[in-house]
Amino acid sequence: MKKLLNFILLVLSSITVYSQADYRKVYEYGEYQENWAKVKSITGTYGMIDRSGRLIVPAIYKKIEKFTRDNGNLALVKSITGEYGMIDKSGKEVIPANYSKIGRFNEIEEGLALVKSIVGTYGYVDKSGNEIVEPIYTLKQIESKHYKIVTK
Repeated sequence: MKKLLNFILLVLSSITVYSQADYRKVYEYGEYQENWAKVKSITGTYGMIDRSGRLIVPAIYKKIEKFTRDNGNLALVKSITGEYGMIDKSGKEVIPANYSKIGRFNEIEEGLALVKSIVGTYGYVDKSGNEIVEPIYTLKQIESKHYKIVTK
């Protein structure tokens, strides 16, 4: 019986180690999202796993912030090339990591966030990632409202 118990413990510990072997570091569960842990891959990128080791957010980001955007429903992510996007609490990338900057929702326009493109022009996105105002304007044009917000 003791041998069987030792064998079972060995198998279970091997499964746990194997499921986390692809990660250089597994952070504390619940710090970012309940029952999730941020992980750092062997290549230095970040993602999220659940308690069973199932990948929730692929480890493809240079940075993942906590869920503080849109009343805690969204988290800012930074791609390995330096662009920003956002993920939701299901782990889905709702705003693609295509922007050099993403402002806070409702800061300037209700329900929208100011985004800066990688070429330095500005527009607005909604919480679903739809570009409500294509980022083709200068900051001065956006601030002076020389554009028309048309919902898609």
